[in-house]
Amino acid sequence: MTMTTYHETMTEAARRGQEAFTDAWQIWVDSVQWFIPVSEARLRGAIELVDKMFDVYHYALVTQREYTKSWLTVTTSAAKAASAA
Repeated sequence: MTMTTYHETMTEAARRGQEAFTDAWQIWVDSVQWFIPVSEARLRGAIELVDKMFDVYHYALVTQREYTKSWLTVTTSAAKAASAA
């Protein structure tokens, strides 16, 4: 069994954060085409865009929460290990 180092853990957490941001950004880019309501269909599209944007923000907050919890766990473990050494 190999243990990951603090640097590896933080690198992985940063990578996951970047992937989450990229996914959220792609959702926004895919949705923005429906923003300008010029017809009933476009109005529905604009309403869908609002829903999608709130979904993106929710996803970003959930991801940030999990990243922060992971970061706290890693730094607490590292601090305990350092103080024990």
